[in-house]
Amino acid sequence: MNTHTDSIDLQKYKHIYFIGIGGSSMSSLAMILKRRGCSVCGYDRAHTRETQMLQNSGITVYDTTDESHFDGAELIVYTVAFAPDHPEMVLAARRGVPVITRAKLLEAIAADYPNAVGIAGTHGKSTTSGMTAQIFLSEEGADPTVLIGAALPAIGAAYRIGSDDNFIFEACEYKDSFLSFYPRIAVVLNVRLDHTDYFASLEQLKRSFAHFMNNAGASGVALVNADAPDAVEAAQDVLPQVRYFSVKDPTADFFAGNITYDGGFASFDIYCYGVLLCRASLSVIGSFNVSNALAAAACAHLSGISAKAIARGLSEFRGVARRFEYLGELNGARVFTDYAHHPDELKVTLAAAKTAAGGRLVTLFQPHTFSRLHDLFDEFASSFGDSSLPLFTDVFSAREVNTSGVHAGMLADAAGGVYLPTLEESARYLEANVRPGDTVLLIGAGNVNTVWDIIKNDKNAKRA
Repeated sequence: MNTHTDSIDLQKYKHIYFIGIGGSSMSSLAMILKRRGCSVCGYDRAHTRETQMLQNSGITVYDTTDESHFDGAELIVYTVAFAPDHPEMVLAARRGVPVITRAKLLEAIAADYPNAVGIAGTHGKSTTSGMTAQIFLSEEGADPTVLIGAALPAIGAAYRIGSDDNFIFEACEYKDSFLSFYPRIAVVLNVRLDHTDYFASLEQLKRSFAHFMNNAGASGVALVNADAPDAVEAAQDVLPQVRYFSVKDPTADFFAGNITYDGGFASFDIYCYGVLLCRASLSVIGSFNVSNALAAAACAHLSGISAKAIARGLSEFRGVARRFEYLGELNGARVFTDYAHHPDELKVTLAAAKTAAGGRLVTLFQPHTFSRLHDLFDEFASSFGDSSLPLFTDVFSAREVNTSGVHAGMLADAAGGVYLPTLEESARYLEANVRPGDTVLLIGAGNVNTVWDIIKNDKNAKRA
């Protein structure tokens, strides 16, 4: 456990208000504090499964802004997706109580754990965090605390409160949030230009990842993907010990060899410093998951988890929510949803889905933020080669307004697909055009997954 002087003392606060409480991480943090005995409430304009979960747990979630909502708050926590001029942020600033970021709250919680494992990277964080948690939970007597960006079926949520020294958490790079964290093990899965509304260049992003690794301190470990050149470059001359994992280089500290596939599911040997540790078999598809699993195995081994638990945990891992998550059937086709929202993620996800698909691969993509679509437009346009029928719905704007003029219809034209402006139109198109044997993938980090809710409602209405 690294020490630092500006961490907030959570013991001082019993009434806490969250701005953006419906986010996956924010909602989990709210639940953790409620379980600790705090009075918690907050604001989020969107009605989601997370906000419903909070309300079912007795946490008030406001979808409008009113100064009275802040009454009694001793600490205000916000997500950096909210700009300083947002009405909630303006009211928070004049309350006269501490106002901290989500990352500072997570830092304060993580500081309680001697073995904090922070998993960072442009993509793959939630899956790798879920795999790591599954491995720790497979170790006899282990009782880790977990906070990841998507629900893990093994714990029925995106968080878990444990009692031992281990804390596994997802470290998000957006607006340098992860620089608030001081893990013992700082994991870097990859470094690719993203969040272009904040990171002006890849060089800026690499400097941030180097800073994150340095936060592990001289007694910590940076665990870096040797197959990701920009991650390797970011790791040069950082303070902690650096350990590398690779699916290509057998000289890496952790190496996955003898990889075989059965229906898209990988099995492979895990070597640690050249010695066979165990053979692992995955229950999630895709070659990219071999690298994710190797990172999770390395985290576990560096934490003293047994080889037996590593093999069992990886075998029992069935994915996290919205990562190639099976939803149901439509017209005899299987429907899945996935969180991919960066071109690199899209390419590997569609390649894996094509391997698993028996017939056509039908994709519905919802771009996430205008800045990302604008700045990576050509990369997005070339990402759908494995889709038999690429469909596109309007951009999920999240925190942004459209200043560039880019829109999803332009992407549909460039990718040779079909533009469906609304989620309702998307649902109707799928209902009319999907056929038996197809595999349907609803893709994006926004609310594209709710297309399935529309389809289910239509099914129920027809039965009535």
